[in-house]
Amino acid sequence: MKNIKVAIALVFVAAIVAALAVESFGYPPFLAKARKFGAKDCTFCHVAPEGGPPWNERGQWLIAEKGKRNADAVDVEWLAEYKAGGKVEDKKTAAPPSTSMAANPAEQELLKVEREWLDAYLKRDVAAMDRIEANDFVITYADGKVLTKADEITNLKKPAPAGPGPIFMTADTKVRVYGDAAVLTGKVIQKGVYNDGPKKGQEYNIQQRYTDVYVKRDGRWQVVASHLTGINP
Repeated sequence: MKNIKVAIALVFVAAIVAALAVESFGYPPFLAKARKFGAKDCTFCHVAPEGGPPWNERGQWLIAEKGKRNADAVDVEWLAEYKAGGKVEDKKTAAPPSTSMAANPAEQELLKVEREWLDAYLKRDVAAMDRIEANDFVITYADGKVLTKADEITNLKKPAPAGPGPIFMTADTKVRVYGDAAVLTGKVIQKGVYNDGPKKGQEYNIQQRYTDVYVKRDGRWQVVASHLTGINP
């Protein structure tokens, strides 16, 4: 009886080792196939270098494709059809999208609009800002300043500051949809280099908590309110 128990235990351990081996060596084949699409490491589709969740925009697209195609597994060859935001990314300003994983089409769409909104600030895209922000939009900044949509667009029309611009990224994003309304909460990170003043040339990393409220009007999502709260270093 004792020998039987030992044998069962050994089989159980062997099964665990085999499972871990499969999991550990599951990514290299994907990476090898993705190299022809420009992949250098796992961050091509994943946020973390070691792979696994969460996924970046490209990884989220692959998972969405898996659902659309009703496939059993992701096929790296689908990347031949992938386009980042529908256009080539500007390497100086492009930033990773939210690290959250959308669970349904509404959440996917909201995360996409949220990314486009951040890009509108980076690229000073007045048309995109006008499309995404509702006419009654109000944003409250961490210092207590309150701006309207008109204020935001006026600021975008001003000449861009000299030197390289910042990059924006979001993290810990949670999307909650209530019919034609939605609330997005998370952390927004702004990184860059001071272009003037006593800190010229020094890097900065500003992190804030945010709450964005969206309303679906005429079939599209628009942000109606935003609130930022500073995070102490």
